Amino acid sequence: MAILITTHYMSEAEHCDHLALMYAGRIVADATPAGMKHQVESEAGRLLEISVAEPRRAVRELAQNGVTDTALFGKRIHFLSREPEADKQRITQILSAANIRLDAIMPRPLSMEDVFVYRVTALEQQERHAAGAEA
Repeated sequence: MAILITTHYMSEAEHCDHLALMYAGRIVADATPAGMKHQVESEAGRLLEISVAEPRRAVRELAQNGVTDTALFGKRIHFLSREPEADKQRITQILSAANIRLDAIMPRPLSMEDVFVYRVTALEQQERHAAGAEA
């Protein structure tokens, strides 16, 4: 027996036994929630959650200094890191130099929303790369 549920709420999807995440009419991931999280951590690293006084400005400053692939989650910034300790130091230095108050950098477990954002971002980067190669 199977029950098909559709939802835009990743917190609801977290409770399912098996998921197919869709974006723009395409399936971007198909596995259990735990399997998807493990796959993302294997590919991209651990999730660091960054709490700062000025999150939008911090994202811009980090990007200008080579820390890309950050995502705003409310008033916090999520960043997948293969080297969490080294990245914590680097992020701290960048934000300090920009006079942006850093409240905390903490490792966090991945949510399904993090998985979805990672998969969509990866797909969009692939498409941009393919379009550039065709030009």
